Amino acid sequence: MRKILLLIFAVILVFITYDFYSNDKTTTKKEETKDISYRVTESNNLIEESEEVLETEEELTTYISTVNNEVDEVLTKEELTEDDKLTLTNTFITLTDFIFYNGTIKGKTFNELTTSAKESVIALYEKIDSKIEEKFPGYKEQIKETSTKTYNNIKEKLTTLKDDLLTSYRQEIGEDNFNDQQELFDESIGTMKDSFSPVIDTIVEKSKEIYEEATTKADSWYQEWKEENAQ
Repeated sequence: MRKILLLIFAVILVFITYDFYSNDKTTTKKEETKDISYRVTESNNLIEESEEVLETEEELTTYISTVNNEVDEVLTKEELTEDDKLTLTNTFITLTDFIFYNGTIKGKTFNELTTSAKESVIALYEKIDSKIEEKFPGYKEQIKETSTKTYNNIKEKLTTLKDDLLTSYRQEIGEDNFNDQQELFDESIGTMKDSFSPVIDTIVEKSKEIYEEATTKADSWYQEWKEENAQ
């Protein structure tokens, strides 16, 4: 009887140990996928493919902002590896699909976002594209060769999208409120110019004084040097 109890206990212990080990490996794997070096060398995409669903659009914009910072980290390298290039390209594709082709990121689609959140995502998207293009010129042209979707005329698409967002915003707040905001903005710009003009004039005048003083000193020094060497 005692041997049977010991055997049962041993079997239970094996199952508990295996379950703990499996859970630990799963946790470790999840942690690895969050590491930027893993995503660059293994998944070749800074945007994680996961079942996680973000509850708010603020969390989504924060996540994409984090991706933007990670793009900076990859681009700090003096020379990009093939994995780096593929990762940056795939990250751009995922963002483009999210914005223009009804893709999802963390359980959310672009169309379900508010106008304000859409504008934030677009601003981050443009920053990411601009930085990649500067370090890896013409990278969108390479995507065109292997994809049926259009990725190389993004500027035109963004212009259309921004116009649509502006129209939606005008409809949301009403034409009168929109015009009031425009007038307030123009007035603020005018006030700023009036406020800064005296400061700018002062700086210019001060610069002239410094230049004239330096010129006078240089001329005086040259005259003294010439007289001393003439003797």
